[in-house]
Amino acid sequence: GGGVLLTPLGNGIIKKIIEDKIDKYMPGAEVPYLDYGINNFSLVVKKNSNIVKIYGTYFPINAMFDGDFEKIEEITADLRGKMNVSGKIYKKQNIYHIDGVSFFAGGYLNFETFFQNANYSFLGKGKDFELKKLLKMFYIDFPNIKGTTALNIRKENAFWNIDSGANGIFKRKIDVKLDADSKI
Repeated sequence: GGGVLLTPLGNGIIKKIIEDKIDKYMPGAEVPYLDYGINNFSLVVKKNSNIVKIYGTYFPINAMFDGDFEKIEEITADLRGKMNVSGKIYKKQNIYHIDGVSFFAGGYLNFETFFQNANYSFLGKGKDFELKKLLKMFYIDFPNIKGTTALNIRKENAFWNIDSGANGIFKRKIDVKLDADSKI
């Protein structure tokens, strides 16, 4: 029966299945490292200079992850730059959770993501983001701005709500206060 899974051939089969699943979210990624036992696993997912390490148990799913994205634009066309992320993945009452913290644009974002069937929601709250770096991540080059901002991000159903309060200074010493409440 199931003895083939713990052999080199089985390892190759499992690795291919994982790569096929990951390809939906990170096309072209590979799994250079995979180790698993009866109820535990450890794997590394890599795409160019972007690496995610995941390790934990299957039943119930309880895993830790650590991601180092040197060029996030190789993963998504929506963002560019560097991002580090870490946290845990678990299942509670038939809902999958991904909770963690992400560091980017000089700031940090604590987040919670909930998956149930095809639906997911996202809650994130962070601060100390450098305006210039944050805007640049979204392909908006605004070289004359300095300042920091906090972010509150919420996704429910199909809508993203992003609240930001920013204080900044333009190069010509014009004080500005930017408030945004966006629905994307």
